[in-house]
Amino acid sequence: MTAATDAAGRGREGIVEVGTGRAIAPTAVVHGGRDTLVPPGNAEVLARFHPGASVAVLPECAHASMTQEPAAAAAAIIAAAGA
Repeated sequence: MTAATDAAGRGREGIVEVGTGRAIAPTAVVHGGRDTLVPPGNAEVLARFHPGASVAVLPECAHASMTQEPAAAAAAIIAAAGA
């Protein structure tokens, strides 16, 4: 298995940069503003590892923002994808 294939052997070209493993597909970092497990400031730290990533902090959510505010999380992901 290489950086360009997943466990099933399927190619992931265009998603992960070969050699670095960095995401090159549109990336959204969605984080809960009331997350007590991972501090909300970690969203910006994570985004630094993915050039061009968008960051959305959902202020009323805790650690499970995608289940607590699915519409807002989906909107952030769709916006990052440019759809």
